Amino acid sequence: GTIGAECSAIEAEDTSEPELHGGEDPQAARLRTDLGSRLSPADRWRCGWQCKRLLDAGRMLYLKEHRYTGWMEEYCKLTVSPENVLLIASRGQMGWG
Repeated sequence: GTIGAECSAIEAEDTSEPELHGGEDPQAARLRTDLGSRLSPADRWRCGWQCKRLLDAGRMLYLKEHRYTGWMEEYCKLTVSPENVLLIASRGQMGWG
């Protein structure tokens, strides 16, 4: 799915931050507060989603450099879970059958 189409539905959902156990890093708290005052909840969500995809791209490059074959696949809609991308990898060529 596309981010733009599904972001509206997510924006309407609860955007409260999860409770952290053991305290929060003061720098992370300051950054979250600064960004929270400058970005709407939808923009913060969109930025976080893009950061996750950037990390996934780095993981894919790492796999390729270590002779793995891999791809990413959406396994559910963003409205179900923002953690909706599965990274699948296998050593060498894929041979499912």
